[in-house]
Amino acid sequence: MAEFRALLVFTNRFSLGGSEPAPEDGARLLSAELVLSDPGELRALAERVAATGYPHELSAETLTVRDPSSDVLRFS
Repeated sequence: MAEFRALLVFTNRFSLGGSEPAPEDGARLLSAELVLSDPGELRALAERVAATGYPHELSAETLTVRDPSSDVLRFS
């Protein structure tokens, strides 16, 4: 099977160039759930995140991180 890799970019910013995050009462991304096609990849992803020292939480079925905009990203 061919390997597929993708870069996803989520943002709370209305434009590039250092603009301010979306206001609390405005439309904005709060969280995203990404489902991995191979459950075995969850632990590998968690290990890569841990190697960077980035804060995260790993349970039996979910890896949770907050991106720099404080959006919650859940991988399962």
